[in-house]
Amino acid sequence: MAGTALENGDSAALCVSALNDLGSSHVNKQKNGIRKGFLVNPKTSIMDVQMSGESEQETPPEYVPTFSPASPPSLVAVDTTSMNLQWKAVTQTGLSVSPPAGTDFPPCSIAYILQMQQVETRSTATGAELAEMCKPDKWTEVYKGTILITQVHGLRPGRRYAFRLVCSPIVLPPLTTPTSQPTSQPVAFATPATVPVAPQPVTLSGRGRTNLTFKWKEPEDTGGRDIFEYHLQMAYPGNSQDPESDQGFMPVYEGEEKRYKAARLLPGNEYKARVKAVNIIGESPWSQESSFMTQATVPSPPEFLTCTANGADTVLVTWQAPPDGGAPIHAYQVHRGDNMDQDFQPIYNGSDCQYQATGLHSGHQYRFRVLAENEVGLFGTHPCSKNPEKINCRCIVLKPAFVNITQRMEQKCSVTENSSFGLLKQLSLACMSRSLA
Repeated sequence: MAGTALENGDSAALCVSALNDLGSSHVNKQKNGIRKGFLVNPKTSIMDVQMSGESEQETPPEYVPTFSPASPPSLVAVDTTSMNLQWKAVTQTGLSVSPPAGTDFPPCSIAYILQMQQVETRSTATGAELAEMCKPDKWTEVYKGTILITQVHGLRPGRRYAFRLVCSPIVLPPLTTPTSQPTSQPVAFATPATVPVAPQPVTLSGRGRTNLTFKWKEPEDTGGRDIFEYHLQMAYPGNSQDPESDQGFMPVYEGEEKRYKAARLLPGNEYKARVKAVNIIGESPWSQESSFMTQATVPSPPEFLTCTANGADTVLVTWQAPPDGGAPIHAYQVHRGDNMDQDFQPIYNGSDCQYQATGLHSGHQYRFRVLAENEVGLFGTHPCSKNPEKINCRCIVLKPAFVNITQRMEQKCSVTENSSFGLLKQLSLACMSRSLA
């Protein structure tokens, strides 16, 4: 038994030694298309060799469909705000791995994604140059579906838009979806330019008693071409019936500026304004009308000042309401001057357009003047009015008047008119009454 064991041990040792002698010899084993290892380590045992021979499971191949290249879309029709585009169908051309004979796979369909971005209007770039100009993060999806034509809305006149077609395969198992999607080169088309849209209404940047300063902005859409001129019109008070005006509007400015100061206006009056923009294609519609008031000023002096002797000691002073300067007249002041060289003294303050002066002396000369007052002030006391005492025009009116059968009054009136600026006038009336036998 001992000899047998020794013999067995010697046999095993001889086997290990024999295997080690094959250190540079290759043990080739082809299985599932994979070359299996070599015994290069002298410490490798028979058990290691047996374990390396275990079978491996097979990995099934992936069948990825392939497709024809995507062609850029073409333009079918275009107007100022939309385009009709169409493109060629993308077809399946095969699989990445040839399937076994007789294998039948379901066909693939294609979802088309049309992407768009606006590019420089004046650019004529195409192909690779256009692709380089387009920004990767600016593509927006405007269509997705299986139809080969679509209409893109919401475009702006006179703009250039780039389009590209991205194809998204619809794949069913056991096929595998491709990792990349067929994408066409970009192509660009332009909408036709048109006239600008109407500008926003005119606004006011300054206001005075005789001037208004208007301003306006460029239209939100210039029609795809630069604005080179603006036309401004104004409607003046009383112009609505002018047969030569357009609804009361008259042209006041044409130029490239977006600001205009209208001068020589009337205080406290309403004026309307509107503007249009012009590009190389034509004129925009008029903006909506805007209405503005000039600042009010003091009233003009009352008009048609007269006096009438009602007796030996009474004079009736009457007048007509003057232009109010843009603010309602709330009071009149009547001033009287005794003799021609004395100052005026107030004798009445009220809203009536007449006043009867009493307690006068027969045979004395009197002067009267009337001033109108509004919320701005009283003519002659406001910085915008001139000195009403400056008189450079005089006329004398003689008018007999009968008071009763036994007494007759002769009225001597001096009407003074002073026009120091615009429509502001100062009138004074000097009256002298005396008894006549």
